[in-house]
Amino acid sequence: MSDPSGPGPTDDEDGVGLSTPDSPQRDDAGRADDDAGFATQARIFAAVALWMVFASLVYGLLTSEWAGTTMLAVAGLLVFTIAAYVGWAGPTSGTSVDAEEPDHEAEEPWFPVASGWPITLALGIVLLGNGLLLGQWLVVPAVAVIAFALAGFVVQSRVRG
Repeated sequence: MSDPSGPGPTDDEDGVGLSTPDSPQRDDAGRADDDAGFATQARIFAAVALWMVFASLVYGLLTSEWAGTTMLAVAGLLVFTIAAYVGWAGPTSGTSVDAEEPDHEAEEPWFPVASGWPITLALGIVLLGNGLLLGQWLVVPAVAVIAFALAGFVVQSRVRG
C-alpha cells in the first residue's frame, strides 16, 4: 500500500511527465517546452535509415539482385529524408506548449466542385503506360485523353460558384 500523504499519481516528482493542474508547464503528451522529442525522433529515423541502407548492401552482396537492393536503398534514403526533416524543422524556439493558434481570416475556404476530370486524367495516364508497353498505336489516343482532361481541369478551375 502506498502512503496517502506521499507523492501521488498527480505529482510530477517521478519525472514521468504527467499533465496535471500541478504541472501546467507540460502539454497533453507530458512534454515540456524544452523537451528534446524532435531530436530523439530524428535519431530514431536516422537509425532506421542506416539499418535499411546497411541491409541493402548486405542483400546486394549476398544475392547480386539489383531490384531488391535498389528498393531497400531507396527506402532507406526516404526514411533518412524524414529524419532530416524532423531534425531540422523542429519546434521554433520560444514556442510554448500553451500558446494559442493565431487568429485566421473569417473568409471561407474555396473548394472545387466534384469533378470527373481526375479519373479521366488517370485513364489517360494508364492508356499512355499501356501504349508505351504494348504498342505505339495506343500513345496517340492516350495523349488526346490526357490533353482533354487537363483542358477540362483548367476550364473547371476558373469557375467559382
